[in-house]
Amino acid sequence: MTDNFQATEGSGKVFRAKDPGDSILRSVVHVDPTTTDGVETYRNIDTNKTGNNIKSSAGSVYGGEFFNGHATAFNYVKLYNNSGTPTSSNTPLRTYRIPPKGGIAFSKAIGIKFDTGIAVRATTGVADNDNIDPATNDVIVNIDYK
Repeated sequence: MTDNFQATEGSGKVFRAKDPGDSILRSVVHVDPTTTDGVETYRNIDTNKTGNNIKSSAGSVYGGEFFNGHATAFNYVKLYNNSGTPTSSNTPLRTYRIPPKGGIAFSKAIGIKFDTGIAVRATTGVADNDNIDPATNDVIVNIDYK
């Protein structure tokens, strides 16, 4: 196999290759960065039990950062496959446990699919039907979606 070759548009960009002297077949994927198309960002510095709609139609979540400002208690960020405002009677698609005075971040090359819409809310309890607000400005979310 040659070291360098050009793939024409539409031919795909996944190639299989073997290193010299190696019997393992590896996939090599090349993804060109784009500067004209990207994700939208949703930001909320006071996410609470009163849910918020991020996107009212189908979409995908590609990443996020969730922060919990409470000194001692965990808080929970819940993402919903919902085209409206989620409530405690809805079942989240994803639930994230955010540690006290901490946060989590994630990134997905292939987004998390939401067929109906994307919505979010935060509570102090993990139960799907929990309806207790975190303290004001305790839960901050940034969500990258398309």
